[in-house]
Amino acid sequence: MKAWKLDSWNWRGKQKRAIIQGIYKPLTSFQIYKIVKQDNHRITPQDVLSWLNKFISKKMVYCINPVAVTGRLYFLTEYGRNTVHEEFGIKLSPVPDYFDWNCYSKIVRGRRRRAVLTEIHDMQMRGFEERIAIRIKQSLRGKHPICLNSMIEVLKDLTKSKLIRQTGVTKKRELKVYSITQEGLNIIKEFQRKPVSIGMESERFKR
Repeated sequence: MKAWKLDSWNWRGKQKRAIIQGIYKPLTSFQIYKIVKQDNHRITPQDVLSWLNKFISKKMVYCINPVAVTGRLYFLTEYGRNTVHEEFGIKLSPVPDYFDWNCYSKIVRGRRRRAVLTEIHDMQMRGFEERIAIRIKQSLRGKHPICLNSMIEVLKDLTKSKLIRQTGVTKKRELKVYSITQEGLNIIKEFQRKPVSIGMESERFKR
């Protein structure tokens, strides 16, 4: 399918151009809103949802997890990626089939789950071996305070989702030691992936 021409309706307006360029990876509508809000201060979350629905109707954007009640993720179709590459110089790859996007959505919308998963990853990268509930809680104290009971529940949830696993116990008190799994590492990498460089817009849009 040929990409839309410069005089098509979707390129008329700063909001529309900003939104379509902002979808550099699978994102929730609120994540897209936060990206676009940086340069479009008057835009609202409702504006973003409205334009996403219009882009979906034009086969440029699709919802990766449409059955989800919350945390729906949006990304560009092949047609949308070709159009963005042609008009704005942004080249994007399709989403990998093996990735568990429902699980990713759960982490994106859950601040506690995201904070604990990220902290276990960071502790592991630093070579901190005692990755037990109380130590993870203490490590998060200045960034994302969480009580011990909530920490234990989050650890159970992340273990059930196969994002972390128990890799041992401490010698004295036999407390569970946790490590991030490959699935968890994939989610961390995707969550931390930064926007690509935006290409030069046509002079026609700068007027």
